[in-house]
Amino acid sequence: MPSQVPLCSVLICTYNRANLLHKTLEGLRAQTLNQAQFEVVIVDDGSSDETAAVVESFRGSFPSRYAYQRNAGLASARNHALFLATGETALFLDDDDLPAPTLLEQHVRTHRAFPEKNFAVLGHTRLDASIAHDPVMSFVTEVGKFLFSYPDLTDGDVLGFAHFWGGRSSCKRSFLLEYGVFNPVFRFGCEDIELAFRLSKHNFKVVYNSRAVTTMIRPFSFEQFCDRLEKQGRSNYVFSRLHSDAEVQKWTETPAALSEWDAIRPAYEVLRRSARQLDKIVREKMTASLPLGGDIELLHEAYSAAFRASKMKGIAEAAAESKGGPEEPVAAGRGTIQLTQSASLRMDLEPELKALLDSSPSIHETVTWGLGRDTLLFLEERVTGTWRTLETGCGLSTMLFAYKGTLHTCVTPCEDEALRVKGHCAAHGVSTERVTFAIGCSDRVLPGLLSSSALDLVLIDGCHGFPMPFVDWLYCAPRLGLGGILVVDDTHLWTGGVLKDFLLSEPDWELEATFARGAAFRKVREFRSKEWTEQPYVVRQRALYAESHGSATVQTAQP
Repeated sequence: MPSQVPLCSVLICTYNRANLLHKTLEGLRAQTLNQAQFEVVIVDDGSSDETAAVVESFRGSFPSRYAYQRNAGLASARNHALFLATGETALFLDDDDLPAPTLLEQHVRTHRAFPEKNFAVLGHTRLDASIAHDPVMSFVTEVGKFLFSYPDLTDGDVLGFAHFWGGRSSCKRSFLLEYGVFNPVFRFGCEDIELAFRLSKHNFKVVYNSRAVTTMIRPFSFEQFCDRLEKQGRSNYVFSRLHSDAEVQKWTETPAALSEWDAIRPAYEVLRRSARQLDKIVREKMTASLPLGGDIELLHEAYSAAFRASKMKGIAEAAAESKGGPEEPVAAGRGTIQLTQSASLRMDLEPELKALLDSSPSIHETVTWGLGRDTLLFLEERVTGTWRTLETGCGLSTMLFAYKGTLHTCVTPCEDEALRVKGHCAAHGVSTERVTFAIGCSDRVLPGLLSSSALDLVLIDGCHGFPMPFVDWLYCAPRLGLGGILVVDDTHLWTGGVLKDFLLSEPDWELEATFARGAAFRKVREFRSKEWTEQPYVVRQRALYAESHGSATVQTAQP
């Protein structure tokens, strides 16, 4: 019998909003769509409140699953939820929105009307009556359109990437899994639009259904919205560095912001203070039921100036901190998360280490293959001389481990590469006494290392042909200590991409960092062998295989 695949997976990412989440889940319990036709996936992004207890209180109300992760931001949490989902469509729902009873039914109905995989659905979010007349909320949604721009839309509109608004949109899950998921460099803001821009290269379209309604119940104060726009501006800058396309530059407003902020900066505090004072005056008049006269127009002008200035401030400060960012925008690959260098990292290595790596001779015959600068920066910042480290492969990373003084094992099939690294390090006064070069292919060398002490970090960057990265992981995962870091390089290649996607799905591993060509994971549970039915990635891929090849074919393959 074919397995029953839900029509819709509702994906909720939450962080310390237990009371609001309770109301959201109450709304899902009252859906008109049959409960057998949807599931709810809740990813807790590191909450310290009663979130887990709230989720538990709804056990049995509808098909659901709950996962906890260390706080990593919205994009990471959404990916986590997406990988746990099994439905035909994925509906992203915010934890401070109430779903109307027909929300899921409307999304499913629109997807049926537009069955092609490249079509997504945008629903309508309105403000709860308790906040609809709040000066800030009414301005940012209806007048300034800093939060939503529904007044410009008509039911049934077919829209582009800029209208894939997170928390109120749905799309075919298989389309995301095939062409791309959220970029975890975005902890807040732009994660939805940046993904949609990448998907637009595959003819991604968004259909607006004004009857797919959610109600926002959480208001923003003036100060909160200024802070929100500063964060948004920072994300806009990162987005602009990821993609050089003119439409991205226009949407992010980065080119204009850098010059605009120079003019605004001397008056920024005055703009914010005057808007704050007008906001207070208008609220006091509203409370006393006094006529506002022309105050509301003045307030809107003040809001507009302060909010835009806050956004420009975020863009300009992110640009200043990154000192220009990566040399080139990083294009996202098919079905993988491709990230630029994290803004939290220094923009270059320590001078001595930089000199060592930049002057490297050809390690691999006529070239030197090495990790990306962002990955090297991550290793330099994290690794200490007390660590035990291992890598499959040899190159710039080997020199970095020698420079840091770790007790390091380098597995390489080429003795000449090891000799070149030793010689170059010696010429720069860097000792390789604590580096052991295990000469041979990793599938032969690694089994003999299993009895050694627990490792603090493993770098998989050896042979990329099938199945070598998987073999490296199989032998290294048990050796890595609890809390240790596993770095997978070259995830733009198929083998590295599959290994990364597998680890993203596994509760035993947490995403620690992401790079232009790789990812780092922290081991949070002891490694053990699992049946395939316990591995979310394998279960998910089986479902996709069944979808594309027919369930009968897959059924015969079951034990």
